Amino acid sequence: MKWRLWITRWAMKMAAKRPPPDRISLSDRPTVRARDFTVVYLSQETDRWQFFLDQVREKGLEGVWFETNTSKPQPCSIPNSQIKYYRLSFQQYFGEMEIVTDSPGRYLTNNLLGFPYLVLARERIAQWLYERRDFARARRLKVLRMALERTMADTEYRLSAYNLMTELYGPRWKRARSITAPYEYCEFLLASLQESGELEKAGQGYRLTPKALVTLENYEEEDRRHEDNARIQRRIVWLTAAIMIIAAAQAGVSYWSEIKPGP
Repeated sequence: MKWRLWITRWAMKMAAKRPPPDRISLSDRPTVRARDFTVVYLSQETDRWQFFLDQVREKGLEGVWFETNTSKPQPCSIPNSQIKYYRLSFQQYFGEMEIVTDSPGRYLTNNLLGFPYLVLARERIAQWLYERRDFARARRLKVLRMALERTMADTEYRLSAYNLMTELYGPRWKRARSITAPYEYCEFLLASLQESGELEKAGQGYRLTPKALVTLENYEEEDRRHEDNARIQRRIVWLTAAIMIIAAAQAGVSYWSEIKPGP
């Protein structure tokens, strides 16, 4: 059907505007973040050869044939009448994302609506939030909160590496084969809290100091600010998505009116 060929060619034209480099970077972070291209190839179930798209011409496609991992690429062309006999694959590399589809219509829709931008923005925000997590800080905060709860229930409560291990890992830790490293970590954590002033020595254990309350309040205020920033970032993403959808719809209507094929 003519409309199906028209959509397929439109999708491939869009992809061909951003051709891939000779080598696709998978590890160099700056290069990976700057990626913005699509690899389009056609193949047949009974054929070990694949056709990589280079240009979309009026009468067909131009590119290279190669046998997977074994042969030297050979220049080749596929006429429009033969495209329907091949399986298509669009492999889009956009920043850290790799989006693969075998549907020309889906590839067109994704890019007209800015779907790759949304996916990349979501992933980068998630990665940013993950990298901003300070695991040592989170563990210190957990210990202080736990100690405050126990102290409010029992003013004579004393914190030690022994009962901290029980709080963090449960009573079964005493029967574990390897407990040296976690136990030493708990001792180090308590010593660091003493050094920073949230705990003070009390016999064989530690007890909270008034500074611990100030530290907890500061931590909680910082967490609230962090969550507010994350919420603002999410709203910016969705607002950008809405603007892109509206703009894409307007552009699509205009583009369709200009290039719509005749009956």
